[in-house]
Amino acid sequence: MNALSSAKTPSLAEIFGNNYQITENEQQVLIKAFSNWQELIRVNTPRASYDDTTGDGVDKFADETLEEIGWNATEFDINYRTLVDILEKECEGTLLCIEQEDPYKFSGLGFLDDNTHAKILFSYCQNEIKKLMSEDPLYTTEKLTDDEKEAAEYFKCL
Repeated sequence: MNALSSAKTPSLAEIFGNNYQITENEQQVLIKAFSNWQELIRVNTPRASYDDTTGDGVDKFADETLEEIGWNATEFDINYRTLVDILEKECEGTLLCIEQEDPYKFSGLGFLDDNTHAKILFSYCQNEIKKLMSEDPLYTTEKLTDDEKEAAEYFKCL
């Protein structure tokens, strides 16, 4: 101890500052970060696997392999939201988010623990595209556009 140091250990609320609301009990600590959300987005976006903080939703993946899957899947109307739902259901990771009920609003960043989960997305898209090409007359091989053919080849459906 000296004259410059405090004799009292600071609380979590003092450490985090005014932009966070801290609720503590014996079993858990709840940190509400809504007031600092924009700063949390700015700091964490460069490390996120995907960004769902805009009104447009997810429109790309940070990982090159996942992005290639997403880009090609859009040719068959498989959107990024569908792919993210699969990742969130099937893969391990962290979702940093806020959610508001009325009116409903969601904003979040997804962080996958392991990008090798691309295999899950590749298989999903491959199965969906094969099914679409066999069942929908608009997606027969002869009627595919050049971009659709390229995507079908990427997913090994041709």
